[in-house]
Amino acid sequence: MVIVASFEEDLAAESMKIQTLDDLEPGQSAAIILTMLPIQIFLMNYITDYYNFGGWILPKGNRFRWWELVFVIVGFTIDDSCTAIGMQAEEVPMVNVEGNVQMAGLMQWWIKQGWAKTETAAHRLTWLVFMGTICTANYFGWLSANSRVLLMFFAAMKTWAGYAWCDIKPNNFSHSDFYTFKDGRPTPERMSLPLRDAYNIEKGYIKPKRRRLTETRSTGAAWISRFLFNIFPI
Repeated sequence: MVIVASFEEDLAAESMKIQTLDDLEPGQSAAIILTMLPIQIFLMNYITDYYNFGGWILPKGNRFRWWELVFVIVGFTIDDSCTAIGMQAEEVPMVNVEGNVQMAGLMQWWIKQGWAKTETAAHRLTWLVFMGTICTANYFGWLSANSRVLLMFFAAMKTWAGYAWCDIKPNNFSHSDFYTFKDGRPTPERMSLPLRDAYNIEKGYIKPKRRRLTETRSTGAAWISRFLFNIFPI
């Protein structure tokens, strides 16, 4: 997800708490995000016998129809690949940051484990975990109409919330670089608004100034971002 220029106070507040990378909680973030998808699938399947809301929208079945699977994979991929690629952009001054502190924490967790060298490589691992979870659940028939609807809904919301990362220019890191597992450069400055501002000041892109949260504004779909952060921080 992207924070552009400035963000509404209610969305920027969490990011403003991250003054250094030490303020992130990588272990907690990893536990939340990496288990959230299977937990959501399990819960949606569990309540199907009591409240089959998915059956009002999709036909019965414990696997995706082909177009449903494509829709989910594409939606998740747009958000996660664009985020990873956008991390490598070189706009001056730097503007865009990861607005989800849980996701920022997970990126640092992958790096701390030694499984990724950069935030871009780390987010690619998160995408692979999501893809593996979705495809495994579909292959073994561990889905219901409820969980299929839920995954399709979040695929749409993730696309809406994350596609803008791909529009950040200039950027020499391409989709082919992402899919051929290139690491790119480390970008810890994109983990929060204070880290971004410190980076811009250090580089001489901006002069130090007092930041007022009341000056922040949303770039669109603010309620979507708040909704996703609170109930499904992926």
